[in-house]
Amino acid sequence: LPCLSLSLSRSGCWAGPVTGPRWVRGPPGGSVAVPCRYQTGYEEYPKYWCRAGEVFWSCPEGHLAKTSEARMGVKWGRVSIWDNRPQRVFTVTVENLTPADAGKYYCGIQRAVSDLTHAVTVTVSPGKSQSCSQLAPAGRRFRPSRPVSGPYIQSLGSRPGPERPLLDPGQFW
Repeated sequence: LPCLSLSLSRSGCWAGPVTGPRWVRGPPGGSVAVPCRYQTGYEEYPKYWCRAGEVFWSCPEGHLAKTSEARMGVKWGRVSIWDNRPQRVFTVTVENLTPADAGKYYCGIQRAVSDLTHAVTVTVSPGKSQSCSQLAPAGRRFRPSRPVSGPYIQSLGSRPGPERPLLDPGQFW
């Protein structure tokens, strides 16, 4: 399938404070990376990745990985995050995908009052991973008819492992 990209509005406004693909797909044993873009002003806030719960905007299993104000890159088990603050995009990478990793997740920015999140559905199925940016123009919602696949999400652990700083962020690109 060809990648479909939509341009942002002429004013440069985002569809929301955090944006990214709505669907990603990776093969069992493979990996994916999810680019989550954010607006100016959130560079210093902690970024995270979590599995969505039954309750609206909840993360009952806690964070699968989370950065801090001081640490822009972390790896917890099979999940890593690298926050490219000058570009205002943090990339979540999940390795060794399993069928149990399929489901809904949030890439989020932690704030004192309420977090800013973007929902991403992960599909694990055979085939080559692909990625495609799908940002909706400001004021419009875009929902692809099929999952977007990509090397932008790797397999997720059921529980976060010990936090380890990333020493070489270039290893993920």
